[in-house]
Amino acid sequence: MVKEMDDKTKFAIAKHVPLADQIKYVISEGWDSQYRKKHLKYGSVMEHLMNRLTEPYMPKKEYNGVPVPAATTGNTSALYYATQSAGVLLPAVTTSILSQLVALGAPQLPPNQRIVTQAELLQASEVAEGEPIPAAAPSVDVDLKNNRKFALILSFSDSLLAPVSFTDAVVPYVQGQLEAAANNATDAFIVNLMESGGTAAASIAAALSAFVGDLRTACWIGRPDTLASLQDAANPNIGPRGGVYKTLPAISSLAVPAGKLILQDATRIAVFDGPQMVDRSQEASIIMDTAPTIDMSATLHTFQQSMTALRIIKYADAKVIAAPQIITLAS
Repeated sequence: MVKEMDDKTKFAIAKHVPLADQIKYVISEGWDSQYRKKHLKYGSVMEHLMNRLTEPYMPKKEYNGVPVPAATTGNTSALYYATQSAGVLLPAVTTSILSQLVALGAPQLPPNQRIVTQAELLQASEVAEGEPIPAAAPSVDVDLKNNRKFALILSFSDSLLAPVSFTDAVVPYVQGQLEAAANNATDAFIVNLMESGGTAAASIAAALSAFVGDLRTACWIGRPDTLASLQDAANPNIGPRGGVYKTLPAISSLAVPAGKLILQDATRIAVFDGPQMVDRSQEASIIMDTAPTIDMSATLHTFQQSMTALRIIKYADAKVIAAPQIITLAS
């Protein structure tokens, strides 16, 4: 029996258990012990954390009755679930900007702590005898928050998650949907952060000239079609998947507006790449819309409609230290 988890338990599980195994655990309601043992690689870890961090509970005893024949389309057509084929088909998605910035050297700071930063290097001055000595001080800035979260509830048919139709294709499909939803939200947040704190540039040459960060650790961020348009004889290694443009790495992201190109110093944007957690409910009434404040006309009742709701929460934050250049390319 899958137990209800409080926030403390969810944080502990998110730190120790991969997302794919979190998904398996939360959808394992109704699985017998043998099936759970077969598919739950981290089952003992989950149970240990649950038992240690939540109130004790008494699991239901398994019923060892007379065995019945396996369900088929012939003997139980109303209850039979089709098996899943291999392969996962999802809409186009790009790798999280957050993870790509980390790979390029973005400092990962613990939340709720400050860091000493300086916009420009300080330089001592020659001082004549008897003249006052100039003074300067670094600024104390950058405070990332651990309570900035991005979340979405997705509903899936019970037939997809039922044990009889459960295959290796199910978890990657569910995981892909949940991770894409979380990454799309953090990408939109980071792009908006860069645009609101960046400086407009009319051309790539102007952006390189006015850049206030360190060009040696800078990167380009743009849509796949925008990056593809930059390819020429002098820059053959740039394309829809990213690559290198003017010797600087490029990040491909669908979150960037069309016709825009961002020049960002990857080592001067602090990030908090926090945990992501999955929870589940089969007895919920949910407003099926991405805007949480609409009317109740599109309410889904999961139990009545044989659906399972999975909720993903991603904790993340970022703070721009050196302002990026926001280039509008000619169409």
